[in-house]
Amino acid sequence: MENTSEPTPTASALLDIVSLDSLLQEAKRLAVELTENWHPVVNIPRSMGGVSTREHPHRPPRCGGVYIIKHKTDGVLYVGKASDLSKRLCGQHLSRNSDEKSFQAELRSKFNLTLEQVVPFLDEHCDAAWLAIHDDNRIRQSAMICLVEQLAIAWMCSGNHPLLNKIKGR
Repeated sequence: MENTSEPTPTASALLDIVSLDSLLQEAKRLAVELTENWHPVVNIPRSMGGVSTREHPHRPPRCGGVYIIKHKTDGVLYVGKASDLSKRLCGQHLSRNSDEKSFQAELRSKFNLTLEQVVPFLDEHCDAAWLAIHDDNRIRQSAMICLVEQLAIAWMCSGNHPLLNKIKGR
């Protein structure tokens, strides 16, 4: 007689499942935390020149993490990750000095904006949230940043948010 029952998981497989469940729960907690601390884009300092803005309460930290940019009425526009949140948000996505970055190009296309209108539009209509993710193990930190970003993208997509994220390979 053939045994058709599922194989019994080994103790190490059960530990791996518990460990995986713990990581997923942590990623879920971080994704929720990410959506709880919004900053009006207009309040985010864009330049380090002149006045020191490193300790500014609305400046993203210079460390790795995940961020969201949302339109005040149209919902979430973009979910991203960065090894330096301050550089990515202040120096690229929200900057007048930005070259033709994909986020700004997609924003221009969606809202029919000129290049000169992008930053004033962001200031007037958008908020941003970010979450620094720290771990002494750099590989685990990088993996958690990716996991939280992808979980947040999937979560936003399940809520029918029209994200401007481009999917690599498509």
